[in-house]
Amino acid sequence: MEPSPLTVKMDQWFTGLVAGLRALLLDFLGTAIHGARKCRRKLNVVFRDEVEARKIMANVYDDVMSGFMEMEDEQGKKLSEDEVVDKIVSTVVAGYESTATTIMWATYHLAKSPNALANLREENVAMSETEGGSYFISHDDIPKMKYTAKVVEETIRMANIALMVPGWRRGTWSMVGTPYQRGGRWELLNPNAKIDYLPHPKPVYGATMRSRKLARK
Repeated sequence: MEPSPLTVKMDQWFTGLVAGLRALLLDFLGTAIHGARKCRRKLNVVFRDEVEARKIMANVYDDVMSGFMEMEDEQGKKLSEDEVVDKIVSTVVAGYESTATTIMWATYHLAKSPNALANLREENVAMSETEGGSYFISHDDIPKMKYTAKVVEETIRMANIALMVPGWRRGTWSMVGTPYQRGGRWELLNPNAKIDYLPHPKPVYGATMRSRKLARK
């Protein structure tokens, strides 16, 4: 879509939608969740109109939306309009703010770490020259770029791109094999247990947890 007043509004709607994803699940007038639902409905209308227009014009564009419209499952069935719209919104949200923020923080930390920047540049230049010149790094090359992956992981760890996504959990659940008690809190019984923070924070095998009831005052 070409830049227009509509795309400016869409940017605002996506901002509201992302804010709702990171808010507490309180859906009433004035809350972030309530505003996010309104933004989602407006985005659905815009993308559904675009899908319908493309079907009428029978034009195929080289973009993500056309890719979803032409996608087929194992039985040769294409996605419905609702499915296409849902995938478009989900794809944009997934990379809308987090990707840009990650790039910004990576640039900031690399500017403060010249050695890391030099190593990163060396790996990327070496990879781009594997085909004998100005070679664009492809998706297949990314798994081979170990240092680049560590730069991304360390950026995410240091910058806290998405601190948390609140939600409700129904029924019982456990952490490291320990059932959670309603109204309790987690305690790490062996504080010296190794904790992995890359690529995602998680206790490794061997961490001992317990859920203890909070005392009523």
